[in-house]
Amino acid sequence: MLILKTLLYFIYVLEALVFARVILSWLPAMNKGRSLVQFIVTVTETLLQPIRSIIKKSVLGGSGNGLRLDYAPLVAFLILDALSNHIRQLMVGL
Repeated sequence: MLILKTLLYFIYVLEALVFARVILSWLPAMNKGRSLVQFIVTVTETLLQPIRSIIKKSVLGGSGNGLRLDYAPLVAFLILDALSNHIRQLMVGL
């Protein structure tokens, strides 16, 4: 049970970091050399980069530049939400 709760909190932290990354992408002046911003980018990039590469290979990626909108955070939110829902269901069953 403790492992499931810890995993659930980890997912919540990842969701918050992805959300912060999205907000920071709208504020280009904040992205210059701040250690907190670099930490957020480093942590979230390990999650977002594989999603981006899958999207590039899909229809959304297109044959040229693809779509200019980054769908990776949205897909990451959907995956993390599905994982957290599954963990909550496991916790109810215990």
